[in-house]
Amino acid sequence: MKLKHAIAATTLLWAGLMASQPTMSQNLQNSKQDLVENLDKTNSSLNTTILDILNNNKNNIIYFTSKESKVYSDAEWTDFLCNINAWTFIRANQINSEISNSKFICCNFRWNTVWIPKSDLIESDNNISFDKLRPRTEKSIVVDKANRRMFIYDNYGKKLIKEVQMALSPWWSWDKIIEWDWNTPEGKYYICYKNPASSFWKHPKTGNRLWSLQISYPNLQDATEGLISWDINKSEYQSIKSSISKKWIPNQWTNLWNYIMIHWGGNEYDWTAWCIGLSNEDMLWLYNYISTWTDMFIW
Repeated sequence: MKLKHAIAATTLLWAGLMASQPTMSQNLQNSKQDLVENLDKTNSSLNTTILDILNNNKNNIIYFTSKESKVYSDAEWTDFLCNINAWTFIRANQINSEISNSKFICCNFRWNTVWIPKSDLIESDNNISFDKLRPRTEKSIVVDKANRRMFIYDNYGKKLIKEVQMALSPWWSWDKIIEWDWNTPEGKYYICYKNPASSFWKHPKTGNRLWSLQISYPNLQDATEGLISWDINKSEYQSIKSSISKKWIPNQWTNLWNYIMIHWGGNEYDWTAWCIGLSNEDMLWLYNYISTWTDMFIW
C-alpha cells in the first residue's frame, strides 16, 4: 500500500514538474531578454550622455588621425613640421575650410596654421568618438560645461551615481589655450592627485585648508597643440607624454599652465579662475568617492 502511495506521489510530482517546465523555461527566457534590454538601455544612456555633451559642444570633433601623422607648414609636402600621435583630434573651430584642399586639411593649432594629409584622417562618428573617449576606469566623471553639470558614473560608465551643479570660469565657453587665458580645459583627463590640504581654497570661517582634486592638465592633445604652436618645446612635450602614459601628474611648469582643480567654494555662479567649483557638500562627497586615476571628460 505504501509503495502504491509512493508511486502515486512520485507520478504527481513528475507531472507537476513537466507541467511547470515550459513556464520555467519561458521565465528564464524573459529574464534573459529583460537583461539584454536593460543592458542595451544602459549602454544607450551612457552613449547618449557622453556623446551628446561632445556633439552639443560648438567646437565638436570632426576628424581623428588614424595613425601617427606628419604635420606640414604648407600644402606642398615640403615644409615638414613634426609628427603627431594617432587619435589626435581636430575640432570644427580649428579647420580652415576655405583653403583646405583635396589632399590636406588646413587647421589652426593655437597660433599656428598647419596642414595635415587627408589620407591620415578619418571622419569622426559616434562609434569612433565613443570608443576613443569612453571611460576605462571603474568610476568616471563627465563634465557638461554648457549646462554646468557634472555626472559621476560607476561600472565603467554604465551606472549614473550622482549629478551635481558646478561653477566654472566666467570665460568657460572656450578650451584652455595658454596660461592666464582664464578658460576651463576640454578633453579627456584623469584625476592625478587627491590634495588633502589645498593652498588654493580655505574654509571661510576656520581658515583650514580644504580638499581638492587635481585634473591631469595638460593632456597629450594639449601638449601636441602646444608643440605645434611653439608654446612648449620638444623636451617639455616628451615630459608630458611620458607622465600621461604612466598616469602621473603631468609637467605643471610650462606655458600651457597648471593646477586645474575641482574644489570647494560654491556653484551658484561662475566665479573660478579656470577650475571647477562645487558646493562644499558635493565636494566632500566627491573627494571621498573618487580615487586617483579616475577618468574625467570635460566638454
